[in-house]
Amino acid sequence: MSGGYELQRTDAKGEGVFATRSFQVGETVMAGVIEAELDRNHAHASQLSEKRFVLHGGLITKVNHSCEPNCGIHLNASGAHDFVARQPITAGQEITFDYAMRNYTVEHFAAHCQCGSPRCRDRITGWKDLPSERKADYRGFVAPYLTDIDNQDATEPAGSPRTDRAGVASPDRPDPQRRRRGDRGPVTRTTTLDQVLQEAEVDSMGALSVQFRPDSPSAPIQCPGSGCGGHLSA
Repeated sequence: MSGGYELQRTDAKGEGVFATRSFQVGETVMAGVIEAELDRNHAHASQLSEKRFVLHGGLITKVNHSCEPNCGIHLNASGAHDFVARQPITAGQEITFDYAMRNYTVEHFAAHCQCGSPRCRDRITGWKDLPSERKADYRGFVAPYLTDIDNQDATEPAGSPRTDRAGVASPDRPDPQRRRRGDRGPVTRTTTLDQVLQEAEVDSMGALSVQFRPDSPSAPIQCPGSGCGGHLSA
């Protein structure tokens, strides 16, 4: 247990992160720390800009998706994602967020979402495919680059070519979020998707466990995932 939350095993969803105290709206529930840079989007990637993907450390990788989440995303000073309460959270309640709050596209999960929310949209989508009314509900609780994309699309002439915003990271392209902050962010190494898959282990619950170590390109820092079935942690 650390910082007001802990990892627990659930009957239906494998592992999840649960609050051990109450949180008020706007309060930081979990602080994000970047552990590794990735070269493309995948099930465990957090998207920080159009072409930048990272792995967050700690239990953030265990937080499950919900189509009616109690947490949203705020960008912290290091460039990582903090989880911030968008609803009051009580002790014992599962901490959740919508994967569309940070990834432009999501294509790595089961065909049907299993969050169980009355507002479940049946499948886990990225921001690109999120209904407009949900985007409006999430304003102020999503990665800033997502609303920047919407604003850019709204001003582009009809028929103009669109940037590929969901594929492989472009290391030579400046990160607009990092430019805005005026800092260089944490020093992290780039990890290829092949390395992620080669270093992955699947446990008895079907959970994907990925390990990295910053002092060597071939060796690990603990960075576990969670069970799939619509609840694989990113």
